[in-house]
Amino acid sequence: MVSSNLFVLMANESWVADITQMILDLLSDERNEVRESTAETLSGLLHCEFVKIDRKLIRHFETKSNHTLNKVRQTNGAVIVDTKDLTVRHAGILGLCACINAFPYDVPDFMPEILVFLSQHLNDPQPIPTAIKKTLSNFRRTHNDCWRDHKLRFSDDQLAVITD
Repeated sequence: MVSSNLFVLMANESWVADITQMILDLLSDERNEVRESTAETLSGLLHCEFVKIDRKLIRHFETKSNHTLNKVRQTNGAVIVDTKDLTVRHAGILGLCACINAFPYDVPDFMPEILVFLSQHLNDPQPIPTAIKKTLSNFRRTHNDCWRDHKLRFSDDQLAVITD
Protein backbone atom coordinates (compact mmCIF):
# COMPACT_ATOMS: atom_id res chain seq x y z
CA MET A 1 0.00 0.00 0.00
CA VAL A 2 2.73 2.48 0.91
CA SER A 3 4.92 1.78 -2.13
CA SER A 4 2.11 2.22 -4.67
CA ASN A 5 1.04 5.48 -3.00
CA LEU A 6 4.54 6.64 -2.15
CA PHE A 7 4.38 9.92 -4.05
CA VAL A 8 1.00 10.81 -2.57
CA LEU A 9 2.32 10.14 0.92
CA MET A 10 5.57 12.04 0.30
CA ALA A 11 3.60 15.12 -0.76
CA ASN A 12 2.26 15.52 2.78
CA GLU A 13 5.04 16.18 5.29
CA SER A 14 2.86 15.40 8.30
CA TRP A 15 2.12 11.94 6.89
CA VAL A 16 5.82 11.33 6.34
CA ALA A 17 6.53 12.43 9.91
CA ASP A 18 3.72 10.25 11.30
CA ILE A 19 4.82 7.15 9.38
CA THR A 20 8.46 7.74 10.31
CA GLN A 21 7.55 8.06 13.98
CA MET A 22 5.41 4.93 13.80
CA ILE A 23 8.36 3.01 12.32
CA LEU A 24 10.75 4.33 14.98
CA ASP A 25 8.28 3.34 17.70
CA LEU A 26 7.81 -0.17 16.28
CA LEU A 27 11.59 -0.67 16.24
CA SER A 28 11.31 -0.68 20.05
CA ASP A 29 8.40 -3.12 20.22
CA GLU A 30 8.70 -5.78 22.93
CA ARG A 31 8.41 -8.58 20.34
CA ASN A 32 11.58 -9.42 18.44
CA GLU A 33 9.67 -10.40 15.28
CA VAL A 34 8.00 -6.99 15.13
CA ARG A 35 11.34 -5.21 15.57
CA GLU A 36 12.97 -7.25 12.80
CA SER A 37 10.06 -6.79 10.37
CA THR A 38 10.05 -3.08 11.11
CA ALA A 39 13.78 -2.88 10.38
CA GLU A 40 13.16 -4.44 6.95
CA THR A 41 10.38 -1.93 6.31
CA LEU A 42 12.62 0.93 7.43
CA SER A 43 15.34 -0.27 5.08
CA GLY A 44 12.93 -0.07 2.16
CA LEU A 45 11.74 3.39 3.19
CA LEU A 46 15.35 4.56 3.48
CA HIS A 47 16.20 3.07 0.09
CA CYS A 48 13.40 4.98 -1.68
CA GLU A 49 14.24 8.10 0.38
CA PHE A 50 10.83 8.25 2.03
CA VAL A 51 12.81 8.52 5.27
CA LYS A 52 15.99 10.56 4.91
CA ILE A 53 19.22 9.37 6.47
CA ASP A 54 20.81 12.33 8.19
CA ARG A 55 23.19 12.81 11.08
CA LYS A 56 20.26 13.24 13.50
CA LEU A 57 18.76 9.84 12.59
CA ILE A 58 22.14 8.09 12.82
CA ARG A 59 22.80 9.72 16.21
CA HIS A 60 19.35 8.59 17.38
CA PHE A 61 20.19 4.98 16.52
CA GLU A 62 23.71 5.21 17.97
CA THR A 63 22.35 6.59 21.25
CA LYS A 64 19.89 3.70 21.52
CA SER A 65 22.63 1.23 20.56
CA ASN A 66 24.77 2.46 23.45
CA HIS A 67 21.92 2.22 25.96
CA THR A 68 23.17 0.78 29.25
CA LEU A 69 22.26 -2.85 29.82
CA ASN A 70 21.26 -3.23 33.46
CA LYS A 71 21.40 -6.66 35.04
CA VAL A 72 18.47 -8.17 36.93
CA ARG A 73 18.72 -10.94 39.53
CA GLN A 74 16.06 -13.60 39.08
CA THR A 75 14.42 -15.45 41.96
CA ASN A 76 16.64 -18.49 41.30
CA GLY A 77 19.73 -16.31 41.75
CA ALA A 78 20.68 -16.08 38.08
CA VAL A 79 21.65 -12.66 36.75
CA ILE A 80 20.30 -11.68 33.34
CA VAL A 81 20.16 -8.52 31.24
CA ASP A 82 17.00 -6.44 31.70
CA THR A 83 14.84 -7.17 28.64
CA LYS A 84 13.64 -3.56 28.38
CA ASP A 85 17.22 -2.31 28.16
CA LEU A 86 18.08 -5.01 25.64
CA THR A 87 15.05 -4.04 23.54
CA VAL A 88 16.18 -0.40 23.42
CA ARG A 89 19.71 -1.38 22.37
CA HIS A 90 18.42 -3.88 19.81
CA ALA A 91 16.17 -1.17 18.31
CA GLY A 92 19.18 1.10 17.78
CA ILE A 93 21.22 -1.70 16.24
CA LEU A 94 18.36 -2.67 13.91
CA GLY A 95 18.01 0.97 12.84
CA LEU A 96 21.68 1.11 11.92
CA CYS A 97 21.42 -2.25 10.15
CA ALA A 98 18.50 -0.85 8.14
CA CYS A 99 20.72 2.06 7.07
CA ILE A 100 23.30 -0.43 5.75
CA ASN A 101 20.73 -2.72 4.11
CA ALA A 102 19.09 0.22 2.33
CA PHE A 103 22.10 0.54 0.02
CA PRO A 104 22.94 -2.94 -1.26
CA TYR A 105 25.16 -1.81 -4.15
CA ASP A 106 26.52 1.53 -2.97
CA VAL A 107 28.66 2.87 -0.13
CA PRO A 108 27.32 6.26 1.02
CA ASP A 109 29.59 8.45 3.15
CA PHE A 110 27.98 7.38 6.42
CA MET A 111 28.27 3.63 5.81
CA PRO A 112 31.91 2.93 6.83
CA GLU A 113 31.40 4.62 10.20
CA ILE A 114 28.20 2.65 10.87
CA LEU A 115 29.84 -0.67 9.93
CA VAL A 116 32.67 -0.01 12.40
CA PHE A 117 30.14 1.02 15.06
CA LEU A 118 28.14 -2.18 14.53
CA SER A 119 31.27 -4.32 14.81
CA GLN A 120 31.79 -2.96 18.33
CA HIS A 121 28.50 -4.60 19.39
CA LEU A 122 29.19 -8.13 18.16
CA ASN A 123 29.71 -9.31 21.74
CA ASP A 124 26.41 -7.92 23.02
CA PRO A 125 23.70 -10.33 24.26
CA GLN A 126 21.45 -12.03 21.72
CA PRO A 127 19.64 -11.14 19.47
CA ILE A 128 22.00 -8.23 18.72
CA PRO A 129 24.98 -10.19 17.31
CA THR A 130 22.67 -12.21 15.05
CA ALA A 131 21.23 -9.04 13.51
CA ILE A 132 24.69 -7.55 12.99
CA LYS A 133 26.14 -10.74 11.49
CA LYS A 134 23.21 -10.99 9.08
CA THR A 135 23.74 -7.38 8.00
CA LEU A 136 27.50 -7.83 7.58
CA SER A 137 26.93 -11.01 5.59
CA ASN A 138 24.46 -9.24 3.29
CA PHE A 139 26.87 -6.32 2.94
CA ARG A 140 29.72 -8.61 1.88
CA ARG A 141 27.49 -10.49 -0.55
CA THR A 142 25.98 -7.41 -2.22
CA HIS A 143 29.19 -5.37 -2.37
CA ASN A 144 31.47 -8.21 -3.46
CA ASP A 145 31.29 -7.60 -7.22
CA CYS A 146 32.57 -4.00 -7.04
CA TRP A 147 34.59 -4.33 -3.83
CA ARG A 148 37.71 -2.93 -5.51
CA ASP A 149 35.87 0.38 -5.96
CA HIS A 150 33.87 0.24 -2.72
CA LYS A 151 36.88 -0.31 -0.48
CA LEU A 152 38.27 3.07 -1.53
CA ARG A 153 35.48 4.63 0.57
CA PHE A 154 37.01 3.14 3.75
CA SER A 155 40.06 4.22 5.71
CA ASP A 156 42.73 1.60 6.43
CA ASP A 157 41.53 1.33 10.04
CA GLN A 158 37.92 0.87 8.96
CA LEU A 159 38.92 -1.80 6.45
CA ALA A 160 40.87 -3.65 9.13
CA VAL A 161 37.85 -3.68 11.44
CA ILE A 162 35.28 -4.84 8.91
CA THR A 163 37.46 -7.51 7.32
CA ASP A 164 37.94 -9.27 10.67
